[in-house]
Amino acid sequence: MKKGKKQNLKDQTKIPASSGWISRTHRKYLAGLLAILCLAFLLAMVAIDWGLTGLPGWQPDSIEGYQTVSHSKLLFGKWMHKYPRGHYLINYIFYLPYLEQWNTYSIPDKLWDTTVVPREVIVERLTKLAGISRRITLFMSIVVIALTALITTRLLGDYGAALLAALALALCNLFLFYTPTGCIDIPVVFWFAWSMLFGILAVQQGKWIYYILFGLSSAYCICTKEGAGGFVVGLWLGIWILLVKQNLSKGKTIKQSILQIFSLKVLAAIISALALGLVMEGFLAGPQELMDRMKYWTKTQQEFNRAYPGFWPLFCKAAVQMYSSWGWSLLIPALVGIIHFSRKFLWELLFLLLPLTVFYMLVFLKIHFISPRFVLCGFVAIAILIGKSVADFIRIKNIPRPVRVIVTMIVFIPALMCCMGMVWEMKYDTRVRAEQWVYDNIPKNIAVGSAMIMEYAPRIGFNGYIQIHEWSSQGVKTRNGTRMVWPEYLIAAGKDLEIVPGESREFRKKLFAGQTDYTRIAKFQCQYMPPQNWLWGYTLWPMTKHHRISPAIFIFQKKSSP
Repeated sequence: MKKGKKQNLKDQTKIPASSGWISRTHRKYLAGLLAILCLAFLLAMVAIDWGLTGLPGWQPDSIEGYQTVSHSKLLFGKWMHKYPRGHYLINYIFYLPYLEQWNTYSIPDKLWDTTVVPREVIVERLTKLAGISRRITLFMSIVVIALTALITTRLLGDYGAALLAALALALCNLFLFYTPTGCIDIPVVFWFAWSMLFGILAVQQGKWIYYILFGLSSAYCICTKEGAGGFVVGLWLGIWILLVKQNLSKGKTIKQSILQIFSLKVLAAIISALALGLVMEGFLAGPQELMDRMKYWTKTQQEFNRAYPGFWPLFCKAAVQMYSSWGWSLLIPALVGIIHFSRKFLWELLFLLLPLTVFYMLVFLKIHFISPRFVLCGFVAIAILIGKSVADFIRIKNIPRPVRVIVTMIVFIPALMCCMGMVWEMKYDTRVRAEQWVYDNIPKNIAVGSAMIMEYAPRIGFNGYIQIHEWSSQGVKTRNGTRMVWPEYLIAAGKDLEIVPGESREFRKKLFAGQTDYTRIAKFQCQYMPPQNWLWGYTLWPMTKHHRISPAIFIFQKKSSP
């Protein structure tokens, strides 16, 4: 009796062989998942307004607001943006009721053309639309976290690992950063996670509908961001691995198991993926439209291509960026998870890591350029590795319970603190505080020069101030040519942001050294993340925050007339 009771306690986090949704295990699972989703929602909502204007913003690859509106006329025509139509179409569907309501006023095609509609009206409308886009990506991120839990239960049959995997992804600082930015990176993960789930269900249940949905979701993932094709290819190989495993478990030979990929259901998945992909890539407008799109993608790849530093330096850079995306407290159990899976869940490990591996080989090794957000689709698999390794560690009865609790807290609490620090840093970004300082200390009738790239600068011009964008000591570009302008106040950024093209580095050096006609009167820097020595600053040690958040901002005042 005691042995049976002990075994029951050991397996209480595993999926019961036959139990309804009203079982106690299910209730605990759903309550835990709901709590994790609420936590993710609250964290993202803190930073939902970061750099929000509806115009090209502090995260330059965002397609919210103006980007979607300006490209809406091309949705069913010749598409030339570097990202495909996928998420533009979703944004436009939600924008459409507002655009129809505002059809009495035309929004100009040129950003600074104020002859049709006053600029403040344009910004106000685009800001509203951008807010909608951010809530769409927020919703998608919440769904991705829930799908991560569901994928884990289907793949491993473990509720405890599912909850911890969802928690790990919710506390991944890079995943959280892109949640409220209106970029396409979260939507790509959204469709990829659906394709993972449908692929697993297709293997396990063998229904036609799951194969078709697997093909459609895979295609829409690529139609959201074509670079994700590397992940999709790896996922299809991973599904083949699961098919081989399933057939071997049924007593089929290796040859029969391998050839199972050649079936009508798999063909249905391929046909559905190709059909949707061709439609979204413009094939209905004619074959030439599709060919032009492929040429454009090839051109975009060439723009990314850099001098190849070699396989090992590129791999090391990828490893460093993966570390900065998760932090040490989550990355260590992920590495432990790889070892753990290789011993007990080898087939599942191949399924999880093939997409990331194939993407690295097909994309990173081709364009010779690495960015952490490029691999966000692989974060679902990493979260599953973390969840399963921590869940199985918690079940080791030979380790004292206090030790297991403390280790688990060391895994997740630093990650939570890091995420809290990041979203609060985004909410009170240095540029937000600089804007407020200007409002409190500088009259509106005095010109203020922004000595930085316009997209990354504080937005005092939206509040009625005279803001000289991309001011340079070499002159300011106007419609009538370059003019020398020396405003009463200057706003400049530190080394975190790119300087204005053509600006003299010698002048910047003198400006910050106090050797020009300007003196520094205000400085704004991070409050909640490095270089500040807060507790959560150490969770990414020795890395620092995302370079787009809270750059050092300096305000200078002219000493006298030049």
